[in-house]
Amino acid sequence: MTDRIAFNARAISTFTTDKLYRIFIVGSELCFVKIGGQGGLAEGVTAGLTSQLGLVGAAIGSAITKAAKKRQNASAAQADRLDPRTLATTGKDNFLATVGDVVKSSLDPAPMFGGHGRCFGRWQLHLRGDRKFTLQFENIGDMKCAVENLPKVLAPRLQVNVQWNEKRRGYIGKTG
Repeated sequence: MTDRIAFNARAISTFTTDKLYRIFIVGSELCFVKIGGQGGLAEGVTAGLTSQLGLVGAAIGSAITKAAKKRQNASAAQADRLDPRTLATTGKDNFLATVGDVVKSSLDPAPMFGGHGRCFGRWQLHLRGDRKFTLQFENIGDMKCAVENLPKVLAPRLQVNVQWNEKRRGYIGKTG
């Protein structure tokens, strides 16, 4: 199989459910494969159980969160074993975007106040046909992979508005 790069990002929306995508960079194509749904649900249930049932609720919630993470990792591993181009053309939420489909995009720092769970940065993606996505990175490894690899594929259609800050061990907005 051809060399490919993959990372996860969650497409967030105010009016529809979130979708967690495994995004593969294959040549000059971006393959979006849905591997999960609404983010933070398990964490919300855990918080509710903890507040209502104390330590017992925390233990139950921890098991729920662990199981959700295990399912997500299994979905990503399964997607990694298959051809991303084929996966991107099957399923109603999966899709394939070529570099020519990208009108503009930007990699931005995490918002000060986010309402969609943990966020280490965002990718604003505007595709032909007025399809717009806000994708957020839920761990630093996925953000790093995107910052290192998307510019190689999407330049000049990508504006990188972040820089690494060693002191904070994360990405911050560019200065100057």
